[in-house]
Amino acid sequence: IRLEAGGTFAEATVRAIPDGTLVYTSGTQAWLVNFDGSGRELLPFSVPSVREPSIDWSDDGQQVVVGGYEGYRVFDLRTEEVSPATWPGGEAGGEVIWPRFKPDGTIFYSQNDGPGWDLRTATIDATAARTIIPAARFPEEDLNPDWAPDGSVLSFTSDWEENNKFLLRIADTLAANVTTIQVEAATPVWSP
Repeated sequence: IRLEAGGTFAEATVRAIPDGTLVYTSGTQAWLVNFDGSGRELLPFSVPSVREPSIDWSDDGQQVVVGGYEGYRVFDLRTEEVSPATWPGGEAGGEVIWPRFKPDGTIFYSQNDGPGWDLRTATIDATAARTIIPAARFPEEDLNPDWAPDGSVLSFTSDWEENNKFLLRIADTLAANVTTIQVEAATPVWSP
């Protein structure tokens, strides 16, 4: 705000904090907090073990998914139900990271229970798991899936020829067509 009268002026800055809620992890716990810092609430489940847990909201804002080396968990804010930590599509002990909701409510994630990181999908309760992009399709590691808001394409990163050189890729819903964008990238996230 700037007030001016007769060549003299005064300024003040006013910031409006939007309404909204954040979800975040801290150690083995997950929390909700309003944008203004009020209403901090501990969610009633433990975060799966991982060095850097990842968390994502469902499109309707009613569920969160948290991923770690022990699988992923889904928490429903309406019912307060928590799915068990699961290893979808693989054996217990397989590493699961970066779970993300697809706009239709299914979950996409990276899993390593063999020679590399596959991109996989499963339902919220970890049934109907299947591999979308096997690690062998692009050398070693396919990580960080994220869906476009309309569910038409999936972005992800994958190791390509040189160890730890991750390139950005875009795939259609069936991963039949994959486009490589020649930029090194990590953790791509679509704009809403």
